[in-house]
Amino acid sequence: MNKDFFLPSIDDDKLNVALSAEHPYHIMELFVEPLHEELYRRQSFDFMEELTEGQQLILCFDYVLMQVKGGGFLQLLHNGYAGLLIDLPEQFQAIGAPDMADLIDKALQFLVPRKAMIEQEMSVQDFAKLYEQFPEINQLDERFLAIYIDALRKINDYIQHHIQEFMKIA
Repeated sequence: MNKDFFLPSIDDDKLNVALSAEHPYHIMELFVEPLHEELYRRQSFDFMEELTEGQQLILCFDYVLMQVKGGGFLQLLHNGYAGLLIDLPEQFQAIGAPDMADLIDKALQFLVPRKAMIEQEMSVQDFAKLYEQFPEINQLDERFLAIYIDALRKINDYIQHHIQEFMKIA
């Protein structure tokens, strides 16, 4: 492991609690929380360059998860996070989550041609009209909600088999 990567420490007790948690988000949460904290401290996505592939996956997917569960792919794009999607299809393929890889790819195909229009400043009412204007995005949002738990399980399997890629064990 390259010593230039940002690898926070975790104590064994926290790790064991997370690994025994029932909901698959709890494992990823333990490993993504210090990344969010450091990103907030630095206030720059340049921080991504110091992360391993696995860390980049969980940080990007956590943002996608928060945005899509909160308001769908349109909200994700409107809030300026579309760039976080770019590497996810390949990363999800690599960890054995082809359904999520395919969905993210379809979302990119839908969003990229409409990026300028969706990202522009608009009222809440005008933003709400986008969902009426593009009903096909609702299918992508619904599919995401149907498969994200499986994607989390695949991420957790990857984390458990590559813990050294995410943190130093204290």
